[in-house]
Amino acid sequence: MDTRGYYVWKWQEKYYVFYNNSQIPSDPEQYQMWLQEMRSHYSDIAKKYEKVLTISMDEFGKDSNQDNRDQDEDRDEDQDEDQDEDQFRFVVPKKLRYHNDTTVKDLVKFPGWLSPRDDGWIDWFYVIDLDREIFEVNGACFYHLSKVSREFEGLMKEAQDYWLGNVGQSEVHESITTNDVHSTPLTDNPTPAFLQMKPFTVCPKQESRLNRMPAFVACKHLYELFLSQYGDGICQAQNTHIESDFVFRELAFALMCFASCSPSWVRLMPTTNMIFKTPKTFGEGFCGVILDHGATRKPKEFVAGFLQGYHLEGMETGSAPKSTSYWFSGALVYLRRDIASDERLHDAIVSAVAEGKADDRTHFNAVIISLKHFVLLKFTDGIVQHTERLNLGAYTDERQAVLEFRHEEEEKEETSGNGEKPDEEEKPSNGEKDEEKESKGSGENDDVAVFEILAHFFDATQKQGLKPLIVHNEGVFPDEIYQRILSYVDRETNIACLQVSRPFREFASETFIMDDGLKLVCHPGKEPECFHEKAGSVGPFKSLFDRSLEPRGWDISNGEVFYKWYLVFGAPDGSASVESSIALGYLSSPLD
Repeated sequence: MDTRGYYVWKWQEKYYVFYNNSQIPSDPEQYQMWLQEMRSHYSDIAKKYEKVLTISMDEFGKDSNQDNRDQDEDRDEDQDEDQDEDQFRFVVPKKLRYHNDTTVKDLVKFPGWLSPRDDGWIDWFYVIDLDREIFEVNGACFYHLSKVSREFEGLMKEAQDYWLGNVGQSEVHESITTNDVHSTPLTDNPTPAFLQMKPFTVCPKQESRLNRMPAFVACKHLYELFLSQYGDGICQAQNTHIESDFVFRELAFALMCFASCSPSWVRLMPTTNMIFKTPKTFGEGFCGVILDHGATRKPKEFVAGFLQGYHLEGMETGSAPKSTSYWFSGALVYLRRDIASDERLHDAIVSAVAEGKADDRTHFNAVIISLKHFVLLKFTDGIVQHTERLNLGAYTDERQAVLEFRHEEEEKEETSGNGEKPDEEEKPSNGEKDEEKESKGSGENDDVAVFEILAHFFDATQKQGLKPLIVHNEGVFPDEIYQRILSYVDRETNIACLQVSRPFREFASETFIMDDGLKLVCHPGKEPECFHEKAGSVGPFKSLFDRSLEPRGWDISNGEVFYKWYLVFGAPDGSASVESSIALGYLSSPLD
C-alpha cells in the first residue's frame, strides 16, 4: 500500500506511533526471539520516556524564566508565538524540548494509551500489539501476530467480516482473530448468594431541584463534551481492556468526577492562574501548575494533560485510584468490565457488597460500572436495593458504524447500476449482539437520563451523613441571611459549607465557583448565569472545544480576545488532570 500510513507498536498498554514499516518473522522460534526482543526494546524506550514525563515542581519555579529566555533564543523569527506573560505563562523546559535526542528517533507523537485512528490525512495504520500478540489493520481487521500471512491484505475483507460477526471462526483463515477481550468464565453460580441478600429493584431518581443547580448544569455540559471527545477511547477501553488497565480506570474515574457535580472533583481554572510546560517539537502532551492567589503567585498544584503520562516525582501517572474499587464522594465505586448478563451482574453485586463489608460498612451506597453499563445499589443490614442494569450512554459501537457505512456504500453501488433503491435486507448480527438483546429482557434500558441518575445518586449519598435540620434552629440569622452570605464566600469555604448540613448544602450549591472572580449563579425562575466580580453578568455557561494542539490562555474571534478557563478534574493533590480541548471562554472585559 503506497498511501500514507502509521506503523504502531503497543507494549504495556501504550502505543508507539511511527511512519516506518516492519517485518514479522513467520518461523515459530524466530518469532519468539523477535517478540522478546521487541518487548525488551519498548521497555527500554518506556524507561527513557519515564524520565521525560517525571516532573519536579521546582521546574515551575525560579528556572521558568530562564526556560522562557532559552525558548525565545531557539524560536524561529517567523513563528508567531507572542504571548503576554501577564495573561498566560508558557514555558518549554529543555528536557522536554530535546527529548527526541534522548529517547527514540522518528516517533510521530508521545506514547499514549489510546490507539490512533483515521484523521483524514493518514490512510492506513497498523498496530503490532506486543501485549496480546495481535496485528491490527485500521481498527477493523485483526490477525494473530504469530500467524500473520504475507498476503494479509487479501484477507482483509474476510477479517472484517469476522470482526463484524458476519462469519464464524471456522469460515475464516487461521490467522484471523478479533481484538475483543473475553470475560473469564464464572467458576460458581453467583445467583444463590445474590438471592440471600433479599434483593429488590428500585427506580432511580432523575429529577429534582438539583437539575437546576449551577454545578449540575456545568458538570452535565462538561460531561457531554467529554463523551464527544473520548467516545472512541471509551469504546476501545471497553472492548480491548480489563477494568484494572490504566485507560479503563482513568476514563471511568473521569466520568465519576463529572457525575459527582462536586467542586472538590471538577474545577474550571483560568489560564491566568496557570503555567504550562510542553515539548517544543510535539504539539501534544503538556503539564502545568496552578498558582496560589497570594502576592508571591507561587506554584501550588501540579496538573497533567489527561492520558498524557506526566506526573510529579514520587507519584504515579494518572488521576484515578490504582484499585478497581474505591470510596468516592461517600459511595463505593466498583469497576467491572462485563455486567451484560444476569449471572455477571449478580456476581458483580455480590462482590461489591463483599468489598464494602470488608471495610466494616453495614450501610453503604455503591455504583457498579463498566464503560458500557452501570448499576446503583444500596446495602442496608444485609439487604440489597438495586437499579436495573442501565446503559451508560458513553459507549459507541464501532461495529455498528462500519455496518452502516457498508450498507450505504452497497446502496450507492446498486442504485448507480439501475437507478432504483434496493430492498432493505435484514442487517446481520453476531452472537454477542443477540446475547445483549436477550439480556435487555432482564432490565437493561437504552432510554435513561444517565447523567441525571448518577448525579442524584452522588447527591443523595452525600446528604445521608448531613443533619436535616432547619438553619434557623441552628443559628441566629434567618435562612435568607445565610443564603446571601454563602453566595460571597471563596471556593474553599463553599466546599466546606457543602458538608455542614443539608440546608447549608442547598445554599452553597446555588453558586459554582470557577476561580478568579467567575461564578455560575442560580437565580429563582432563571437559568444559571455566569457573573464576574468586576464585569457583572457575562452570560450563560458556554464551554467550547479548543482545537489548538497546545494549551493557550486566550483566543481571538471576530477581533475580540477571549480568555479561557480550562477543565481540571481529580483530587487537588498533584494527581488531577487538565483537559485543554474543553474550555470556557469569555471576552477580555472580566479580566480588564
